[in-house]
Amino acid sequence: MIKKITISLFVSLSGFIFINALNKTSGGHPSSTGAPGELSCNRAGCHSDASLHYTGSVNSFTYSDPANTYSANGSYNLSIEANFVGIEKFGFEIVAIDSSTQQNAGTWWLTEPLRTHIIDGDGNFNLFDRKYITHTADGTVPTSAGKNKWTFRWQAPSENKGTIIFYYVTNSTNKNDASTGDQLYLSNYKIRYSANSASVKTPEILKPSLKINGNSITVSSEQQTIQSLKIYNLESKLVYQNNALKNGDTIDKEELNTLGNSILVYQLVTDKGSYRGKVRI
Repeated sequence: MIKKITISLFVSLSGFIFINALNKTSGGHPSSTGAPGELSCNRAGCHSDASLHYTGSVNSFTYSDPANTYSANGSYNLSIEANFVGIEKFGFEIVAIDSSTQQNAGTWWLTEPLRTHIIDGDGNFNLFDRKYITHTADGTVPTSAGKNKWTFRWQAPSENKGTIIFYYVTNSTNKNDASTGDQLYLSNYKIRYSANSASVKTPEILKPSLKINGNSITVSSEQQTIQSLKIYNLESKLVYQNNALKNGDTIDKEELNTLGNSILVYQLVTDKGSYRGKVRI
């Protein structure tokens, strides 16, 4: 009996460590930038014994308007870079906050959908209205030796919100696939309203879709994060459902509970909306 209990405990702990490492590789813990009302990633179940740094030269931030201003509905290119010699795995998370209300400010747009994605705030701290950009598993890989850089786009609110602050954190990890021994660097960047702000051209929004590719269907969603996909036949019967897809994933036609030469209706739900379309297989 003792041996069975010991083995079960070992398996459970091993599973927890694996899942915890997997979760952090695919993105930061929600609401962990150190912004008002938030914790940092230095918490139990996240990076529990990580060293916190509020100064230093590891983090650098780029904002496309040289005057550090924004205009109503203006669009701006942003980037975060982490430099740490010898590090082979990095992470990050960022949020934009209205400094007067402490609420979410503006809208995120992905420019590197394979390396970054958007997550919601932590409802346990009543921060579910906040939106964050963080790394994916692909986004932890350095862009060059000892360096990683993530780029994305931010659209300003539709009206003057005064000072807006970007709170962000980077993680220089020891790559031990656990929640210990990492280095967290917290920073922030302030911008202010100006009607003459140098906004970049707002990109055309590409609608997500399904594309037939031989014996498979490719999911295309370059600018938006997929939340769910449902596929129906013309009799409104659900033939396929998946809540864990990303851009470029493929679906084998054999996975669809339907006959060949059929017209199917799909519904793709993303972080930006819901889209419907038809495909013929």
